[in-house]
Amino acid sequence: MRRNFFQETILPIIGTDINCSINFLKSKGLTKRSMCFVYYSRDIYRLACSKIKDKFVWKCGNKQCLKFRTTLSIRNNSFFEKTRIDLQMRVYSIYLWSINTSHKNIGVLARLGHNMVADMCRSFRNACVEFFTRNPIFLSGPGIICQIDERSFFHKQKYHGGTNARTSSLGFCDG
Repeated sequence: MRRNFFQETILPIIGTDINCSINFLKSKGLTKRSMCFVYYSRDIYRLACSKIKDKFVWKCGNKQCLKFRTTLSIRNNSFFEKTRIDLQMRVYSIYLWSINTSHKNIGVLARLGHNMVADMCRSFRNACVEFFTRNPIFLSGPGIICQIDERSFFHKQKYHGGTNARTSSLGFCDG
């Protein structure tokens, strides 16, 4: 990643008010742009609420709706639904995880406990697995043959002999 990416993108999100962070998350599709209770989607609006950590909720304003005056968290039905930490710290943690920062350093930099960091990193990996399961990457095309040497991936060490490669490698040959 570019060094300026942190200064240009991440720092403004985590260093400004929560409204800027929420707008960024909406633009990237990580939170809902709009919410719909039952059938009356036109009367759902985002409302400022100082009582909760995220400072905003979805509220139904249609008097005919069964959910009139009902509020829902802006995290509802999003990637952040099951978390309790600040959205800004969550975005910062995603950034740190994406640049291969160790769990210990993520915990120190984002001021989070070890168990929370482990759970978050597991959820990030699961989100990536789900994405690539839905959107597989194909390594071939018309007239191109892709061969994978699996000998380096599936082997059994005997008596802890030999060493494993610490980094994964992927090679391409265009012929």
